[in-house]
Amino acid sequence: MQLLVLTNQPLLAKGIESVLTPGCGFELQIMGGAFTVEAIQSANPEIVLIDFIPEEVFGLVLELRQRLPQSKVILWVRRISVEVTHQTMRLGVRGIIRTTEDADTLLHCLNAVSSGQGWFDQQSQASFFNARATRLTPRETQLVVLVAQGLKNKEIATVLSISEATVRIYLSALFRKLSIKDRYEL
Repeated sequence: MQLLVLTNQPLLAKGIESVLTPGCGFELQIMGGAFTVEAIQSANPEIVLIDFIPEEVFGLVLELRQRLPQSKVILWVRRISVEVTHQTMRLGVRGIIRTTEDADTLLHCLNAVSSGQGWFDQQSQASFFNARATRLTPRETQLVVLVAQGLKNKEIATVLSISEATVRIYLSALFRKLSIKDRYEL
């Protein structure tokens, strides 16, 4: 099975190389630098293990799923938010494994994904199954986007052409609806 590892960390690459010894069932190729879909396509991997940094690699995952649907993508993560976990699962990512896992777990993950199963670490599974869907109104959705952009209540009021007091009321109602405490959690 052809495995392509995408990482810009030479030490991580060497570690994976030492775990995937000849005879383990995986033909390993490591790619560093700027990852392009064209270069990945030319490697034609069956599994792509990506050293995942959301702000740098998320677009690549989306493009890979569109242009290489037969390749199974696994994310190698340090941290991953519940939201990004959900987004990547919806994109068709077949596995998420934490960098803190041991070599045997990595091999189990690779074998599970190569045989057509999914592999998600316990923390990702728990967050996925404990998450609840909440339908937001169009105004609440606008508020979430503006808060995520770092705008203060006064700036949000200006953008939405409402009073600052109204923004506070909307945000308080949104926090209660989502069972969260503050803007940071939002």
